[in-house]
Amino acid sequence: MKKERAAIALMLIVTSLMLNAREIIDLNRDWRFHRGDSKMWQSPDVDDGDWEVINVPHNITSEADDDGKFGAVGIAEADGFCRYNIV
Repeated sequence: MKKERAAIALMLIVTSLMLNAREIIDLNRDWRFHRGDSKMWQSPDVDDGDWEVINVPHNITSEADDDGKFGAVGIAEADGFCRYNIV
């Protein structure tokens, strides 16, 4: 009986330690942005070296492309596709 209680106590301690262990991943770094859409951009091996480096949070409507589709007036003015990628 004592061995069973000791085993249960040990399992509870180990489980508690495992639940408290976590990895924090910083997602506020190395973001890239590109207007448009392409199926090749879906690949994990996409070359995004010429994409714009941005900081998050990033508002797509604060960017203006050549034809003015993305204006600074708000979400309602955003038109088209864009991609975000994290390195």
